[in-house]
Amino acid sequence: MEQPLRITYFGRLFAVLAVISVACFAIAAVIDVSSPSDRFEPSRDMRSVADGVLAAMDRSADPCDNFYEYACGSWLRSNRIPPDRTRYTKSFSVVGDMLQLMVKELLEGELQSDGGGLPSKPGLFYASCIDQMGIGGLNTLYLSPFRDHFNDLDDAPAFTRLLAQLHAVSSVALFDVGVNVDEKIPSQYALYFGQGGLGLPHRDNYFSMQDADVETREKYLKLIQNLLATAGKARLLPRQGHDMLARQVLDLETTLANATVPPEELRDPDKSYNKIKIDAMSDALAIPEYLKILGVDPNSINGSLVLDNPLFFDKIVAIMAGLSVDVDKRRVLRGYLAFHLVRSAADSGLLGESMYHEGFRFKQHIYGMKQLPEQWKKCQSLSNAYLGEAVGAAFVKKHFPETRKQMAEKLASEISKSFAGTLASQEWMDEATRQAAIEKLSAINWKVGYSSKLDTYDDLSISRASFQGNVAAAKAYLLRKALKRLGQPIDRTEWFMKPQEVNAYYSPTRNEMVFPAGILQQPFFSDAYPDAMNYGGIGAIVGHEMSHGFDDEGRKYDKNGLLTSWWSDASVAHYEDKAKCYIDLFNTYKPRDVSIFVKGNLTLGENLADKNGVNVAYRAFKSTGNNSQDGIPPPNPTLARELTNDQLFFVAYAQIWCTLYRREALKVQMMTNPHSPGQFRVQGPLSQSPAFAKAFACRNASRYNPTKKCSLWQ
Repeated sequence: MEQPLRITYFGRLFAVLAVISVACFAIAAVIDVSSPSDRFEPSRDMRSVADGVLAAMDRSADPCDNFYEYACGSWLRSNRIPPDRTRYTKSFSVVGDMLQLMVKELLEGELQSDGGGLPSKPGLFYASCIDQMGIGGLNTLYLSPFRDHFNDLDDAPAFTRLLAQLHAVSSVALFDVGVNVDEKIPSQYALYFGQGGLGLPHRDNYFSMQDADVETREKYLKLIQNLLATAGKARLLPRQGHDMLARQVLDLETTLANATVPPEELRDPDKSYNKIKIDAMSDALAIPEYLKILGVDPNSINGSLVLDNPLFFDKIVAIMAGLSVDVDKRRVLRGYLAFHLVRSAADSGLLGESMYHEGFRFKQHIYGMKQLPEQWKKCQSLSNAYLGEAVGAAFVKKHFPETRKQMAEKLASEISKSFAGTLASQEWMDEATRQAAIEKLSAINWKVGYSSKLDTYDDLSISRASFQGNVAAAKAYLLRKALKRLGQPIDRTEWFMKPQEVNAYYSPTRNEMVFPAGILQQPFFSDAYPDAMNYGGIGAIVGHEMSHGFDDEGRKYDKNGLLTSWWSDASVAHYEDKAKCYIDLFNTYKPRDVSIFVKGNLTLGENLADKNGVNVAYRAFKSTGNNSQDGIPPPNPTLARELTNDQLFFVAYAQIWCTLYRREALKVQMMTNPHSPGQFRVQGPLSQSPAFAKAFACRNASRYNPTKKCSLWQ
């Protein structure tokens, strides 16, 4: 519930693996370990910077035919995906490895003390995890507090009370719940209910008769059986009859899947914002009882909820109706809830080593990972998840100088000026819409580096004695923190990323841009880089996030974050016509390793943001100093022998997306994720860029200089 809905994340490629997708790989190749004080920082001398760029390239490739190969070919062939990963990138993964080691050092060093001689809360949490996570056989201690609730399920209100308790501990069951700014009243918070409750990545996994999906369902059925057996040992369920119950649980999820809409349909906020009065909802859901357990005063949400898919909740009503008289219905729903509680706990390492491995074996099948991450990586990830702001404070103090923040803010200001020029030149916009867009751009709230109010977790008790107790306490704390927002003024200082995260986001409901310290690192950004590399790297990311305020979703929110129609009908029609070109373009893209094509509708917002991000960053770069001259070399002598400044800009951009994927994980991404695979995040925007074609003297009608180009945001 901590994470707000409808925040667009630049690098979220596999959100479902956020906790487990961590590992260390090839650090020695990119980290200068010669200086004890800066052993985690990448090399900064000109030769090392140049070597990092040139070594990744395959300069035998034709940049006008396959620029992805030209920029990334040698890197793709010389690297391997670490066995505990689903994908590996030259940018996000390498920086993530570096930051992971930095945070490990903090958790095992400075954060073992609070400065007054006592262990800090993050240090205690990490130590308790190292001591106890995944050790020994089955440990059902974490499940014990739920036992009485699972054995007292005689009517719908009892199930509703249990559901609220499960949602409070992050168990994904029946539907999702979250607190965010009210999109129709952006001065208030709202409580959002979203379709959910599925244990497979995509709704189609429940219906497809392709051999791979049939096999996935059989393996999932086995997982359900095994976790129901664990629930029986924990006395949440009877100890017998799990095989038949598992089949019924899968049938229940299939019913839910049939009522969900695919992710691309949820991208339209006009359709997915559906406010409903609590007293208008069916008594079968017992929403007042649900809110009471969570500690939510209905007055704090004006007696209303926001639903993303009302028809899905009609199906939930049908499932909940008749529980008081239908014993078999109660038995199946009880099994479903027990399965999701046990799965959530097992995946967090709370039930012992055997159960952790049980969940991992299924993830192996879905995502293709070869082995579990080392224990310290799991514990470091969980410490970041639950006490990440306190970890972030230590990270900023040691690893993020104020000069880097100031440099990033200056560059971001240049990108913003460039985007204002882009908006001013769009002739397909009428004057009123154009001016309103420029006003929205100028109203963006910028957050760079870290929050000024990092949480110190004063109201959270952590002990080295109990990892399970620490996780339970941390989850309860984060729930209280999220729900405390309801009924309060909007906190404009609030961040939804920690300083040490390698990511960035734009929030349409807050009209804000957020760039944590974690992404302000090489190879995205460095004071040792030529301008071309900084603008092609972090500059394109800044432009990308800024563009989300004007993509197919973000353009529906005004400068104050209000979901409203502020464009003229004519401008909307022109926009949609020009955007369709990108849908059609990306629909033609298919990676070599999978049999499905990119979904142009699902990825439209990210594709448009990539295209405009490159454009505005390039224009900002050309307006800086001597960069306006074509064909001049970069100030780095080694790079100057191989590339012009303009060429280096596009190489730096492309190398952000040098990415290796496991085939299984790539398929999941293409079905569920709004980001296109890396090679198409290069080919899509650069093939539509006249500036790219000019920089590499691409012949007309070549792959990267097609005769017909999409014209939105040129």
